[in-house]
Amino acid sequence: MAIAGGSQPIVELLISHNPDFGLANGANLTAAEMAQEAGEVSWVRTMIEAEFKGCDPVDVLYELLKRRSLKVLELAIEMLNLSKNNLARSLAKAWNKVEVMNVKVESELELFVHLTLLRIDYEEFGGAKVSVKKMTDEEVEQRMQLVLREINQLETEQFYTMQLEMDTWKCSGFWLNSTISIRMFAIVKETLSFMLRYRMIV
Repeated sequence: MAIAGGSQPIVELLISHNPDFGLANGANLTAAEMAQEAGEVSWVRTMIEAEFKGCDPVDVLYELLKRRSLKVLELAIEMLNLSKNNLARSLAKAWNKVEVMNVKVESELELFVHLTLLRIDYEEFGGAKVSVKKMTDEEVEQRMQLVLREINQLETEQFYTMQLEMDTWKCSGFWLNSTISIRMFAIVKETLSFMLRYRMIV
């Protein structure tokens, strides 16, 4: 495909690497990342499709998390076109694997994962799009616990100090003001903790 498209940088990169997860020369790059690094943005989608065709979403997400590819990860999530529940489940499993395998990732990538999971979990019972009446009390409580867990993770000094000096930052496909987002987390956490403490399930 790279030859047919006349993409010399991609051809040269692919020649020196294995076309699978186990890549040679210590580059530790997927084909999609090679396209990204070579500036062939139009090829990134094609490379993602070619490299991860037929792969389990958890494996796709884990490989991209392991390679610290935020831009490619965001595009892959879009291309996977999973439902919110399936995305949350797959991303959580992939992240759990990252932790189990003790893979080191940048704070920006870790923040992206936790904010994405938080956003999905919160929308499941707190958003207007989904009615909690479709869920059992136990399911709602589990969702609340998940959100609290994600907020607790985001409340670590690492995440606070990383973003406090910035006016705005992009994550999970939307813009958040750092001050507002932290205040929002505090309000949501206080509300959910109160509801769980007094069993106030809607």
